[in-house]
Amino acid sequence: MLFIVSAMAIQAQIKTIPQVPNKTVVAMLKVTDLTVTIDQIDDVNSPSLSISPRYDVHYTVTNSGTEDIAGLDIGLRADFYKSDGSFIIGNSNFGLAGPIVEQNEVRVMKPGAAVHRIVQVYPQQPLYFNVAYKLVIKVDFQGKIAEANENNNTAERSVTPHSDYPETDYFLTGVTFSIQTGNDNKEAKNSSVDFNFRTGRGTMTYRYLGYSDEIKANSTVTITPNQCVIPSPPGPYSYENSLQYYKQNGIRLDIIYDNVIFKTDAWKVNAVSVTLQFTTRNGTLSPSYGKKTINFPGASGILGYRFGDDALNNKYQNRVLVLRTSGGNYVDKISGAGATSQFMNVDVLANL
Repeated sequence: MLFIVSAMAIQAQIKTIPQVPNKTVVAMLKVTDLTVTIDQIDDVNSPSLSISPRYDVHYTVTNSGTEDIAGLDIGLRADFYKSDGSFIIGNSNFGLAGPIVEQNEVRVMKPGAAVHRIVQVYPQQPLYFNVAYKLVIKVDFQGKIAEANENNNTAERSVTPHSDYPETDYFLTGVTFSIQTGNDNKEAKNSSVDFNFRTGRGTMTYRYLGYSDEIKANSTVTITPNQCVIPSPPGPYSYENSLQYYKQNGIRLDIIYDNVIFKTDAWKVNAVSVTLQFTTRNGTLSPSYGKKTINFPGASGILGYRFGDDALNNKYQNRVLVLRTSGGNYVDKISGAGATSQFMNVDVLANL
């Protein structure tokens, strides 16, 4: 009996402790990730624009991660890729953030946020018409943001440039140079002149090498190039030799004088003009620029020896007259506006 009472007393002193289920603490994984998509591309070629082709690209950048991303760090760029994998650089990079409130700047992208934008994209070099390219937009192209997935930072669409410009149906099929000489002739045989005609971008298309005939004092001569050096491909009936291309990029003529025999020979140039001929493949003249003459005011000076030169050293007598219409912001760079001329030493020519 005593044993039973003692057992009951001990049991009464034991407290019941409630069972607490085990809790698993799950840490939120922090992920930084950006994605970009191209939603739509509009072809916005226009004859008033100076570079072709142009596209309005509708794109969306999404913060697919769990972390805020500073908008100032989000940079994008666009490029055009050829079928062989090489690429042509697009216009300057662009971003989601900017200092102007009116641009709807984005200072911070919250997780899940999506920003829709439209940017005009164009190549820095001409594209061939009727040839497919990949237009590729890349977000965070400078790699400023460490992302969990770096493989979803690009979006691409196929584009095939075309032209609505009638000027692309006309090509430069002829060019002549008119040179007015002053009171000092260009000597026969003792001196030689090269005439290198180029696009405003520097590509040589026509030239006359080694003109050695005399150009008499106070006379005017017309010189027709004796070589066509248009690269093939693309060839003479390509966009790079079209009226539209020359209107966009202008022309350049290098007149290189070398007083081969007598280092004190010189040639006084008073004026220069260039006449361009644009025709269709079938020879029909362009109605507006069939025969276009561009005058170069200020193209007056001495090629060859000048007073004070070292008569024993031909280094500074091998001079060049460079004529250009490629400068400025002119939409039509063969209209005649903006024509410039510059005399220089031949060693400077390589840096143009």
